[in-house]
Amino acid sequence: KNINEFIEIPFTDTMELEYHQNSFQINFNILDYSLTDKVEYAIQMKGLDEDWYLINNEKRATFRNLKPGNYTFRVKARLHNKEWSNDIKSMHVKILPPIWLTWWAKLLYYIILTCFILIIIRFYKNKLKIENDLRFEKKSHQQEVELNEVKLKFFTNITHELRTPMTLILGPLEDLITEKGLPPEVHQKIVSIHRVSNRLLQLINQILEFRKTQTNSRKLRVLKDDFVKYVSDIGYKYKDLNQNNEVEFQIILPSGKIEMFFDPEIVTIIMDNLLSNAIKFTKKGNIKIEVKNYTEETISYTELIVSDSGYGISPDDLPYIFERYYQAKNAKHPVKGTGIGLALVKNLVELHEAEIKVKSQLDMGSMFKVRFLTNNSYPDVAHFTAADIESEQHEQELHSEKVILVVDDNQEIIEYIKDSLADNYVVYTAENGEIGFQIACEKTPDIVISDIMMPVLDGIEMVKKMKQDIRTSHIPVVLLTAKGSTIDQSEGYNAGADSYLTKPFSINLLKSRLKNILDARKKLSQVYTSSLKNKQQALFESTNQLDKEFLEKLNALIEKNLEDEEMNISTIASQLNMSHSTLYRKIKALTNLTANEYIRKIRIHVGEQLLLTNKYTISEIMYRIGINSSSYFRQCFKDEFGMNPSEYLQKIKEN
Repeated sequence: KNINEFIEIPFTDTMELEYHQNSFQINFNILDYSLTDKVEYAIQMKGLDEDWYLINNEKRATFRNLKPGNYTFRVKARLHNKEWSNDIKSMHVKILPPIWLTWWAKLLYYIILTCFILIIIRFYKNKLKIENDLRFEKKSHQQEVELNEVKLKFFTNITHELRTPMTLILGPLEDLITEKGLPPEVHQKIVSIHRVSNRLLQLINQILEFRKTQTNSRKLRVLKDDFVKYVSDIGYKYKDLNQNNEVEFQIILPSGKIEMFFDPEIVTIIMDNLLSNAIKFTKKGNIKIEVKNYTEETISYTELIVSDSGYGISPDDLPYIFERYYQAKNAKHPVKGTGIGLALVKNLVELHEAEIKVKSQLDMGSMFKVRFLTNNSYPDVAHFTAADIESEQHEQELHSEKVILVVDDNQEIIEYIKDSLADNYVVYTAENGEIGFQIACEKTPDIVISDIMMPVLDGIEMVKKMKQDIRTSHIPVVLLTAKGSTIDQSEGYNAGADSYLTKPFSINLLKSRLKNILDARKKLSQVYTSSLKNKQQALFESTNQLDKEFLEKLNALIEKNLEDEEMNISTIASQLNMSHSTLYRKIKALTNLTANEYIRKIRIHVGEQLLLTNKYTISEIMYRIGINSSSYFRQCFKDEFGMNPSEYLQKIKEN
């Protein structure tokens, strides 16, 4: 307190004060008042200072803001210039601490601090345990993912190998089904085998498609078409194939068209899986396919519904049916499956920016609803016309396997080579050079193996004829002959042959030579894929004059028709007076690109040149190169140059 606000305390040997009474004054005097002016004093406050302080005639001592604790105030007196008296008076002063500094408060603090430290230690231990558990779980999950990936990759590799023999099985089976005169029981068995084989092929394709969705290699490719018609075609196909008289197929469609963007292949896979499941789980009742178009909160939706009155799904299984490898445990109606069908459907629905819902009750049936945004234009994905997709599918079918043409007048040699190469190539044969040239023009093989000494037209003349024909000038030729002299080999190479083997020959050496030639051609063509702008000359230097002229004519023709959005391999082939398959194989052999990819690449490179002139907007450039979607143009440009047009232009300016 302020010194003027002191509380008066009478004489005492001990003074106990509260913590806020730590400022006080002590008055003292001698008993003989006649000597008051002749006495001087010295004081000491033990606990605060051990020194004595002379205060002359002052008869009081003032202390301010003393800390809580025990003190002893001491005072002694003497007459002026005399010795100090041995009689020292003392008073004990105790300043009590505040409540938060008392011993029990400190004990409480210690207990709280100890508990806090223990909590921190426990929390840290739990944190370490959780981190270790998460790390272990993450590692286990990673190992499980890697194991599943290895399994899936293994099955994918197997399924790739199975597709060829399955094709070879289904082809003859389809021929046998249409064969007339077979006994009914044999025909029925063949139909049964064909149905099972189709199911196996469907499973193979399903695994491959699932693999694509897992590795994000499955890309959305949309076209604008009548969704109702497309669903109708698939629905009626299943309705016609239904052989169970106790199951009724219903197809309910809106009366008008629904023009929207969708990926036909993805929609087909989704419907195939949903309808296959409906057929598998419905032994009696009905299966319904329905398309609805409605508006919800100003947003237009198109809904594809596949429902059945089959076994249904239990409530316990319902949340997990879209998980891969999960199979519902229905003891009443056990049906085996792979557990990837609905997982694939879920992945494809999400890829299509749609959503899928399911309702089901045991013994009542299931209903799957796939809902698309009707007006979704999918600006960030590839857009195709129906003609483009049909054309590319045809191209892939044409070039699915390497084709070899063997020309020899010795039938045993032909059969030997054919049997040796049949596992890896599609092999055509001819008994002389004239027939060989005709087959080469018709089939456009990837490579030709030919003898030299043959009737009608020998191997040297056939090679010369091939190298002078635009349809076959790009095809590599291996001459296989008994004529092994240097002069003969020189004649063969001068005619345009790519390799020369003498008889007798090793079939393994022949296989290696074929592989090396095809690999070299592929590497040469890949020069063209990276850039048509700067590396075109490198390709031209490695091709013959006829192929150079063909590429120049092809490029000029594409550039001339750039503004035509519908330009594809069919239109180019007709203007070049070549068949669709011949043009496709020639472009593929020279550039390692499909015809549509090649056209797209030319469009983008011309677009780049227009962009660098700074004379045109993006919209004007798109119009000039025949692309009608700005997002598709930017995506193609980024795929080609690694950045969007504006970034590319900025980089050019900086350099």
